[in-house]
Amino acid sequence: MRLLRIFCLVIPLFMSVAAIGDTSEVDPLSAACLSCHSGSGGPHVRFCLIGQKDKGCGGHIISASYADLAAQDKSLLPESSLPPEIALHEGKITCVTCHGNDPHLGKPLAMDNHDSALCRACHQK
Repeated sequence: MRLLRIFCLVIPLFMSVAAIGDTSEVDPLSAACLSCHSGSGGPHVRFCLIGQKDKGCGGHIISASYADLAAQDKSLLPESSLPPEIALHEGKITCVTCHGNDPHLGKPLAMDNHDSALCRACHQK
């Protein structure tokens, strides 16, 4: 199981997550990514937690239930329609959902994004 493999690889990184502040609302996979991508070891990334989206945080929502979002936003496809490349962790959107398990091994996205295919895997518009 690819998701399990990435989880096992990132546990050591999760221990250094304190560098980015309070991560109590961030899922463990995204917290591991953010332990470096807060600007401390890798480029800074922009993301939103569910309560921040209306506050202009910029970036994609992470650590949110896909099913809950899809119930509120009819432009999102049902979870059952998502391709296998789109991995949800315990039903939540994580960094791995879009960036896949191997972003540092030459594959920065979970799937090809030609003509916005990655975005359209979830978003109808």
